[in-house]
Amino acid sequence: MKQFRFLSMMLAVMILPFMAACSSSDDDDPVLLESYIIGTWHTYKASGYGNSQSVEIDITKTGEYSAAYEEVVFEKGNKVTIKSWVPDKNGITHWTETPCTYTVKGDIVTITDPNGESGDLVFDAKEKTLLLKSTIVNSYDIQIFMNIYFRKN
Repeated sequence: MKQFRFLSMMLAVMILPFMAACSSSDDDDPVLLESYIIGTWHTYKASGYGNSQSVEIDITKTGEYSAAYEEVVFEKGNKVTIKSWVPDKNGITHWTETPCTYTVKGDIVTITDPNGESGDLVFDAKEKTLLLKSTIVNSYDIQIFMNIYFRKN
């Protein structure tokens, strides 16, 4: 999905110079995700690793990495809206909303955009978070693995 890919690439660019820390997450204790998912989720941290280095950053709506802040609003009827900062053709970022759909299967939430592209978020019942995993290759042909975390408001 374009927003998730853009977010992953933007975070990779922002955190490459700060490759220093790492974190982990475990998947335990299944819950009824179909009903728990309803509501607004937002990015709150990202971790990345590549080229034998790792980093973790905090994401807030108004902090240093506010351009990486994103909200995902799940509604009944499998409707979801992705709200994010997206640059226009002049490079000026605007808060945009993209209507999408979602499905839940086990602990996986699959979001599909209007173009048919989809991305999976993994639910961690213990931490009550959603995790988007992505891989990007930067301009130096280094693979960067990104974990973007969402929590419910």
